[in-house]
Amino acid sequence: SFFPPLYQGAQDAAKAMGVKLNYIPIDEADIEATSARTMQVAIAQKPDAIVVGDFVTSVVDPYIKQAVAAGIPVYVDQSGQDQWQADGAFGFVGQQGPEVGMAAAQRLNGAGSKNILCVINVPGNPYLQAICKGLAAKAKELGIASSNLELPTADSTDQGKVSRDIGAYLQAHKDIDGIFTENAAV
Repeated sequence: SFFPPLYQGAQDAAKAMGVKLNYIPIDEADIEATSARTMQVAIAQKPDAIVVGDFVTSVVDPYIKQAVAAGIPVYVDQSGQDQWQADGAFGFVGQQGPEVGMAAAQRLNGAGSKNILCVINVPGNPYLQAICKGLAAKAKELGIASSNLELPTADSTDQGKVSRDIGAYLQAHKDIDGIFTENAAV
């Protein structure tokens, strides 16, 4: 559910700017392996630039460095905000994770929540973790509680498993009265 709007936005931007776009999708159910494959394919095509979500830094960062070493400008999109400069990328485009989480905590608390669950649907994703860290910091400042639930990668694209994972957590933590998810399908 995250990638189709991203793809549409990329298509719209390419059309508006008059540039050729080759969008190579990743499989959310196998994000690590497909992130590596898409970067390998992108680098081999020798494009004028690469825009990549650094969703799993341990996998994507070496490819960003490889592309930069090959003279291909790389822009990091959405995830990788803390790592893009160290990787030699040209720039970062996206929201700042902690601020998103802080705003979420503020809004949920304004709606009456006193104990918020932050659901991370891609384990190891630094952007999603930064959101939950921001949420936790703001929750503490507001004097309310928060916790994180990190879904297994394989579960995050299966609605039944997502429901079971979150349901089990809520059964074990009955005082949760607000939930923040980082993906519309979750």
